[in-house]
Amino acid sequence: FDLFSSLAPAGPDTTTWPDGNLRDQQRGRFFVPGPAQEAQFQEGFGAARSFPCPVDQKLGVEQVGVFDADRIEWNTATGGLFVRY
Repeated sequence: FDLFSSLAPAGPDTTTWPDGNLRDQQRGRFFVPGPAQEAQFQEGFGAARSFPCPVDQKLGVEQVGVFDADRIEWNTATGGLFVRY
């Protein structure tokens, strides 16, 4: 999957979500070898391995499937997207 920053991060109330694609900059491409395994950063896709953490700001991101058969999901009760900084 590709990870993009978002121009307008979605909030918890879906009625306030803006229309359209609000992707900003590509932050990386990742490969997940299997269920419950840590994603691996993929070199060579014009993305940076690291990027500045926005101090005192909300960081909105979007995960986007890259190939023919992609499934990106998580159980919000037990996990979610984890970005190490």
